[in-house]
Amino acid sequence: MTNCKETLSLINTLFEIPYEVKVKPWFVKPFVKKGIIISLGNYMFVDNLNQVDIPLIFHEATHYADRCFINKNNKFEKNFIQSSVFYLKYLFPQCLIIFSLLSFFNIWFLCFLIFALPNPYLSFFRKNYELRGYLFDYIFYENLDFSKTFNSFTYYKMDILRNNEYYINLFEKILKNPDDKLKKLLNFIK
Repeated sequence: MTNCKETLSLINTLFEIPYEVKVKPWFVKPFVKKGIIISLGNYMFVDNLNQVDIPLIFHEATHYADRCFINKNNKFEKNFIQSSVFYLKYLFPQCLIIFSLLSFFNIWFLCFLIFALPNPYLSFFRKNYELRGYLFDYIFYENLDFSKTFNSFTYYKMDILRNNEYYINLFEKILKNPDDKLKKLLNFIK
């Protein structure tokens, strides 16, 4: 694959939806920094369209695939329930802090603010979703230290006890036995 537009057209073919890249609008500017992509709905928001990293597009496409299911015709199909479950699992346990708003009724609801802190033991789903996305970084690049990625505050220090070899072994296991969603994405890079 040579460029962002070619990769994007392949991904659009795969998902059969207008999944498009947009240069960051005002409401995502604080979150999109150089080289970072945010995926919302059918859009990817980027800092600069000419500097989009191809593995990063596949990373976000993996998250999109995780929000979909494969129908009887072997096509990706998105529905509200599947997407909602993905977002709740991805944002768990941080999504529980919404209950702290009920502290007007009882002060004990402030205890839910504890979920705003990074907790590597409760971020199981996010870690698995991000591992699936970073699989493409593993395929495209060599000698990346994934332990630094998963130990940083970017992902709420979701896996502080692992070293880089642990992640390399996990990627190898995933590549040996990918699920249907990953198989469809992996076929595009062959």
